[in-house]
Amino acid sequence: MADFSEWSPAGRRNRIMHRSLPAPDRTPHLMDILFPVLLTLCFFPSVTFGVIEAEIFPWAFLFALLFTTRRVVVGATSTALLLAFLGGSSIIVALGDHVDTDIARSLSAYLNFILAFLCFLSLPYSRIEQTVRIAKYILIGMVLLGIAQFMGLTAPLDGVFSALVPRASGELLLEMGGRGATLLSSEPSRAGVELAYLYFLYRLTQGYQSRLAFLDLALLAYLALVIRAAGPLAFGMLVVMMTTARSPRQMLLWAPALLLAPFIDLTQYGGRALDLISMVSSRDSLADTIFLLANESGHRLVAIYVFILHGFHDIFGAGVGLWRTSSVDALIASDVNYQSLRYFQIWGGGSAVAIRGPGVVSNMMLDIGIVGTLMFFYWVFSVTKPYRHRDAITRIVLIVLFVKIAFVGSVGEPLPWIVTAVLLRWNHHQWRMAAGPPQPASVAASEPAKPTVGAG
Repeated sequence: MADFSEWSPAGRRNRIMHRSLPAPDRTPHLMDILFPVLLTLCFFPSVTFGVIEAEIFPWAFLFALLFTTRRVVVGATSTALLLAFLGGSSIIVALGDHVDTDIARSLSAYLNFILAFLCFLSLPYSRIEQTVRIAKYILIGMVLLGIAQFMGLTAPLDGVFSALVPRASGELLLEMGGRGATLLSSEPSRAGVELAYLYFLYRLTQGYQSRLAFLDLALLAYLALVIRAAGPLAFGMLVVMMTTARSPRQMLLWAPALLLAPFIDLTQYGGRALDLISMVSSRDSLADTIFLLANESGHRLVAIYVFILHGFHDIFGAGVGLWRTSSVDALIASDVNYQSLRYFQIWGGGSAVAIRGPGVVSNMMLDIGIVGTLMFFYWVFSVTKPYRHRDAITRIVLIVLFVKIAFVGSVGEPLPWIVTAVLLRWNHHQWRMAAGPPQPASVAASEPAKPTVGAG
C-alpha cells in the first residue's frame, strides 16, 4: 500500500517548515580567513614591511585582540598583578625626569608575548589542532627557503626580502663573518631559533617514532651549515636532547655521532657556529673559555650577568623603558672588565654603551627587578596550571621555554610562548582522551589511565 503520510496535514507542515529553513552558509567567515594569515605572521615576527623601526612587529598582539574568545579565569589575579606592575613601572618612568626613554616599545614587547600566551591557552581546541597543522607546513617552507638561500637561488629576490624584513637577505651573509641564511628573520640567529622551535612543536606532536631521530640529526646539520650561528645550534642541541630523552632506545642512535665528534675537523666546513666549537675545544683553561664565549657573544653573556646583578641590587628595577640609561649604569656598577671585549671596543671605544639582554628574564631583572621577575614566574605557573601534568611532555616543554627566555632571543618574540601554549594544550587533550568519558561518582576517584601518546 502506498504511503500517503507526506500528504497529511502534518506532512504539509513539515514541508512548509523545511522550505522556510535557510540553506547552510558555506561561505568562510572573515575570522576563519584571518586566523591562518595572522597565525603565519605570528610565526614570522620580523616581517615588519618597514613600517616600524622595531625588529618585531606586534602581530601576536593583534592576533590576541581578535581571537581571545573567552575570559581567562585561571590566573586572572596573577595576570592583573603582572600587568599592573609593568604598567606602574612604565608610568613611573614616564613621570620621572628622564631624557632618553623607550617606554612604548618596551611595554609593547612585554604585552606582545603575554597576550599571545593567554590567547592560545584559551583558544578552542579545534584552533589548536589547526595551529599544529599550519606550523608543520610553515616548518617545511622554512627549510626549503633556507636551502634556496644556501644555494643562492633567491639572490635575485634580495629586494623582496628586504621589503618584508629590512635586515633580511636573499642569500647567505658570508661577508658578515661567515653568517648564514636569515630565512624571513632579521638575522640568522633569530631564524635558527624560530626554526628549532617549530621543529620542537612538530617533534613532540608526533609521538614515539624512532625514525624521527634522523630528522634530529638533519636539524642540527641544517643549523650548523645553513644558519651558521652558535646560539641556534646550541638551542637545537637542547631541543634534540630533551626530545630524545623520552626514549632510551633513541638515545642509543646518538652514540655513533658522539663517538665520531672528536675526530671531525669542524673548521673545514666554515660557519661561525662550527668555528666557535673548534675554538672552545682548543682552550686550555676555564678562564680562557669564558672570555672567549663572552667575547664571541657580543654583549649577550655580559648583559645576562650584569642585569641579574642589577635586579638583586634594585629589587623593583630601574623601570620599563629606561634601559638605555639603566643598562649603562648596570655595566659601570658591575665588576666586569667589559672594556676588553670586542663589542664595546667597536661600538663604544672601550666605554659602556646601552644594550639589551637576551631573552626575557635578564631584561625583566633590569626593568622590574627580582620582585617583578618572581611575579612573572608566578604568573607563568598560574596560567598554565590547568594544562600541566606530571609527565615528560610538560617537563620538556617548560624546561625548553625557561632556557629560551633566560638565554636566547628578544623580549617580544611570541613564537616560544605560542608553541608552549599549544603543546601544553595538546598534551592536556591527550590525557583527557586517554581518561575517556566522565565516569560515575563511584569510580571517579580511581586513578585515570596515562595517555598512550604525549607522556613519557
